[in-house]
Amino acid sequence: PVKFALALMHKDLGLIREFARANGASAPVIDAVGKAYQGAMDMGLGDLDQGVIREWFEREAGLND
Repeated sequence: PVKFALALMHKDLGLIREFARANGASAPVIDAVGKAYQGAMDMGLGDLDQGVIREWFEREAGLND
């Protein structure tokens, strides 16, 4: 069952990034994590539980070819 949708985490990461930039801070970790979540969104995984982010990492690492 979905406990916290990947799309919601993706949205929250965007809000954190906007807050950081508005306050003159860099957020390289948030930027990197955001890239992973955007990739998972592009894979159509947004409605699934955020735990499916592992599928993006597996694809990027070439583990599920």
